Amino acid sequence: MDTERQNKGIGLVPLAALVIGSAIGGGVFGIMTDISGSAGDPAIFSWVLVGTAMMMLSLSINNINKKRPELKGGIFSYAEAGFGRFAGFISGWGYWLTCWLGNVAFATLLMSALGYFFPVFDGGQNVASIIMSTILLWGYAWLVNRGVENASYVNAIVTICKLVPLFLFIVVAISTFSIQQFIDNFSSEIILNANG
Repeated sequence: MDTERQNKGIGLVPLAALVIGSAIGGGVFGIMTDISGSAGDPAIFSWVLVGTAMMMLSLSINNINKKRPELKGGIFSYAEAGFGRFAGFISGWGYWLTCWLGNVAFATLLMSALGYFFPVFDGGQNVASIIMSTILLWGYAWLVNRGVENASYVNAIVTICKLVPLFLFIVVAISTFSIQQFIDNFSSEIILNANG
């Protein structure tokens, strides 16, 4: 029975949801406003640059997986095989730090969004938000400890909740897009700054 449970993994759909959910994160919903307010027109170039860099990283990891299938440890095992144990250690710790800091950022963003509906969470950085975020994160950790299959289903639901607004935004943006308004608004600040 134990070996059957150990051999059981997550299916294709939950695995795809895990990868998509990790790639999208929560920043795509909150950071766009900050970037557009501070960066202005060059923000679109930064999105293209970051998207290209992420694609290169994904293709590099895919290439390493194909050429070195015996490396099963993930990011840190690739660094260790190429650059030694210290590089593997730093990569492992760096990945771990980004994971838990990302969870904190996502929890803050979630509480801030819930603050729109429930004023007790207003801003996402008060005591009620910290308590609720802690409960949610520990609840998710409890689910993972019970079995990765349970957590993968929750992650699939969260990923769907991320994808639906993005697809709705794309549909609305395409249906209401005006090329003339885009050109006028995109080029006006660049021209003024070049002439100024």
